[in-house]
Amino acid sequence: LFGPSDALTHVGFRNDKARKVQADEDVNQSLIDKNDGTKEEESKCDIFKPLGQDMEKLFALDNTNEIPFDTQATAILNIYCYPRQHPSLKSWGNWFGLSSFKPTTPNPNPPTPVDNMGPRYAHHRRFEVVKSEDFADSRTLVRAIREVAQLGHCLAEQEVTPRYLVFVNPAGGQKKAKSIYDSIVEPMLEQACVYHDLVMTTHARHAEEYMIDLNVDRYNGIIVVGGDGVIHEALQGIRKRPDAPAVLKKLKLGVVGGGSSNGLAKSILHESKELYSPLESTFMICKGQTCSLDLSEYKTRDNSYISFLTFSYAMIADIDIDSEVLRCLGGLRFDLWGAYLGIRLHSYAVRLSYLPVSKERNADGVELPALEDPVPSSWTTIEDDIVLLWVSQVSHASATIMSSPSSSLQSGLFHIKLIRRKGLSRYKMCKWLLSLDSQGSHMESDLTEVIECEAWRLEPMSEGSYNNLDGEVVQSGPIQGKVLPSAIQIFGRSTLQDLSNPHLGSTS
Repeated sequence: LFGPSDALTHVGFRNDKARKVQADEDVNQSLIDKNDGTKEEESKCDIFKPLGQDMEKLFALDNTNEIPFDTQATAILNIYCYPRQHPSLKSWGNWFGLSSFKPTTPNPNPPTPVDNMGPRYAHHRRFEVVKSEDFADSRTLVRAIREVAQLGHCLAEQEVTPRYLVFVNPAGGQKKAKSIYDSIVEPMLEQACVYHDLVMTTHARHAEEYMIDLNVDRYNGIIVVGGDGVIHEALQGIRKRPDAPAVLKKLKLGVVGGGSSNGLAKSILHESKELYSPLESTFMICKGQTCSLDLSEYKTRDNSYISFLTFSYAMIADIDIDSEVLRCLGGLRFDLWGAYLGIRLHSYAVRLSYLPVSKERNADGVELPALEDPVPSSWTTIEDDIVLLWVSQVSHASATIMSSPSSSLQSGLFHIKLIRRKGLSRYKMCKWLLSLDSQGSHMESDLTEVIECEAWRLEPMSEGSYNNLDGEVVQSGPIQGKVLPSAIQIFGRSTLQDLSNPHLGSTS
């Protein structure tokens, strides 16, 4: 009656066991294995299929006296909610199935600020609709709930059911991505009635290869369940397409952290005022609301790349890449390798040039000079021995490290953290590494030199480190980059949106 585009509510029918069995069979048949190892969901969320088959039989009848009348049919209204936990629910009583929550009084206290609310949890409602031949009231109720919930694809002038392409990397990090998809992502997409096709990556650069030949007209967005490496691969596949600008403009990007670092997933949730977890990330995707994300373009001698997260050289790059041998330890590998390199304290000679922030910035970004040409006179150049170079576009480099507190999803700037070798002791360096946390405490250190710019160039004058872009090694040697302002839409809320209402997005 309402179609599968009811992203907040389901209105279905039940009358006997036979119909339930038929519905289950329809869902089981919805996953179709393709020759390339992917799974495509042809009829996800189509809970009205059994009802549609009955209607086909009904309209095929020649004699109206044969129209069946099912007196046992019942309409069910399902409302899927994921509210934020109230602080009053946090107590020792929760461990024993009890709660300190008290009903609101006639004169309740002011609403609790969003920052003080707890994680989201499932708190669904199921109602039996009063029997009637007219569903106008039920339709009005469903539309009202969807409007209050501010579902992105339901607020559009012409409501359409979105279809997303979902990449899952089962081998990333501690290999939890498949479990996250099965237990959280897939059920919540079904509840929101969002169609999706699944691609389970099987080898390195699988997502890149898939995006190069993808028919983008079929999809409204791509969802990545995995680490930042899979996002990097997908964006490189888009970059290699002849219609890359149009694809970036058309496809929305959603991220559910399932790897080792998950920096972009954490950055999106941080700016959206949400706690970090796969459920919160999936919730933002199901809501369908989007905001802009800056990307960046990098060029080396022979290649070009699209980036979204960080670039690192020297210590941070060495920690990230060399610790791959300890990948089975998850995020702990960075701590162990960081302690080793902090004691070793190796430095690198570099030439760093950058374009300072101008008062009148070009909305389309700046033009980079050719890599073999000298930088323009408006650029600033530094030559020195450095221990660390870390360029950020978003607030978090990983789920546990706020690398750049002043960065936002759409600031249009690079934030470069630089630590020079002169006067640096091993004790000070190890102390700095220990200050890397979720609050950005390292930014308070006297060692941290911060540069804001619109473009920059790095020319290594010694060998030994890596050009580490979004956690992936790219061509060594000189490299330069510029910001691509608001290049893609992501599922989330930016600081430019009104988040003063503590109940904004509190339900599904």
